Amino acid sequence: MTEGFDSREAAAALQLDRAIESVASGDEAPGVDAKTLALIQALLVSRRTDPPPALRERVKAALREAAYERVWLPARLAAALLALAFVGQGVGSLLFGRWVAGNLHIAFEPHLLFESGVALLALGGVVMAGALTRRLVGVALAAGAPVGLAFAAHGLPELAEFPAGGALHLSQGVAALAFAVLWLRARRYVSKRASK
Repeated sequence: MTEGFDSREAAAALQLDRAIESVASGDEAPGVDAKTLALIQALLVSRRTDPPPALRERVKAALREAAYERVWLPARLAAALLALAFVGQGVGSLLFGRWVAGNLHIAFEPHLLFESGVALLALGGVVMAGALTRRLVGVALAAGAPVGLAFAAHGLPELAEFPAGGALHLSQGVAALAFAVLWLRARRYVSKRASK
């Protein structure tokens, strides 16, 4: 294999191979200058199969963040359902106010239904912001859960008079209660993880 090579170059190559093997096994490499030793170590580091510590930490942080997102996902889904129920009621008040009033056997008040429709759309927007942005989940809970529970309690008798409206209010209450329970569960999990 060394035919055609200068004997000095072949000896230097074999010495370099022995030096690389020595450094790779953790032994000292006598007679190797500092530059060559640094190159050998750089070569061995580049061929290392273990990831560097900084990369390992970044991967761990990404996994922690993904776990954190998974913990909040059920609460955020419940917030989205509650937001859609509020938006649905708001659109109903704005577009179908006369029909709603007729089914409830009350006088049609366009001014009142317009204002309540706009307020419900705004409330639905706030709750949806919590569903879409994790840092606003608490705000969404504070704004939406009490209203959803109040609508459910107040709208329960509506089931006999106007079943569609009663079902809407009942679904708002269920979504609000689920949102609150799932928010508490996620909050407790996050608190426990932070204390470890």
